[in-house]
Amino acid sequence: RDAKGAVTPKTTWFENEDADRTLALKEFNALKSADRVVFTTFHQSMSYEDFVEGIKPSLTSTSVGYIIEDGFFKQISNKASKDPKNNYVLIIDEINRGNIANIFGELITLIEDDKRTTIWDEKALKYVDNPESITVWLPYTKKKGPEFCVPGNLYIIGTMNTADRSV
Repeated sequence: RDAKGAVTPKTTWFENEDADRTLALKEFNALKSADRVVFTTFHQSMSYEDFVEGIKPSLTSTSVGYIIEDGFFKQISNKASKDPKNNYVLIIDEINRGNIANIFGELITLIEDDKRTTIWDEKALKYVDNPESITVWLPYTKKKGPEFCVPGNLYIIGTMNTADRSV
C-alpha cells in the first residue's frame, strides 16, 4: 500500500508529480462533497464529545431534552465501514493544539493498523476482515448500539504548523 492509492483507486492527480493544483482542488472538493473527506482543526476546547460522541441538548418549542450525538470521527468511521470499496480520509489540522488523550479517548488504540476491522490484502488487492481487530462499547451509547470499530479504509492525516516549537 502506498499514499498514491489512499483516496481513490482510479488514476488521479497525485500519481503525477507535475500535478495541477486546480485539478487537485477539484478532486478534493468532490470527495469532500461526497463525505469521503472530512477536514477539521483541533483546538484547546475540542473534546471527545465533539470528536467521537457526546450528549447534546435537544430543544423543542415546549421542552428541553438530551440526545446522544455522533461526532465527526464516528460518522466517517461508520461511513467507511459501510463502504469498503472506497477510501475515506480524516484530515486533522493543528493536531498538536488539542489534548489527544482527551479527544481520542479509548480510540487511540483502535486507530492502529493491526487493531482495525479490515486490513489491506496485497495479493487480493482488497480489504479483508482482520481476525485480530478490536471493537469497543463507547461510553455514551454503551450496549444500545453496535460496538464501535475503525475500518482499514479510513486514513487519518494529522498536520501541524512547523513554526510551533511547543511540541
